[in-house]
Amino acid sequence: ACTQISRVSSTGVWFHTSGGYMDIGSAYWVHSATELGTISTSGGTTYSGSSRSAPLTPGWNMIASPFTQSTLWINANASISCGGSPISLPPVYYYVAGSGYVKIEPNTGGSISPWRGYMLNAGALSNCVLTLTK
Repeated sequence: ACTQISRVSSTGVWFHTSGGYMDIGSAYWVHSATELGTISTSGGTTYSGSSRSAPLTPGWNMIASPFTQSTLWINANASISCGGSPISLPPVYYYVAGSGYVKIEPNTGGSISPWRGYMLNAGALSNCVLTLTK
């Protein structure tokens, strides 16, 4: 059975089917024709910085926390600027099997957890950057 790892990038959907580099702070889909159970990785390092920025594309983006602890989804820990101007922090979503998508509104006490992928919609805006701070 073939397992495929993919993510959305600024150039479209990116796929690979065997080992390769995975960007810190990006989220990935893992698709397999059979049940995989727990997925283990090796040889990686954790991010030790206190702040990390990542470009966003117009529309939906897959994001992840680069930190080893949860990060509150609040203005003090997360910000988005487009063309150098700050914009309001949008909600993020994650999927729970059997329950569907869970929405985390900004500034309400919710957090993004390490090792979980989130969806964020940047709308039609371009030249946007998400910065997360612990």
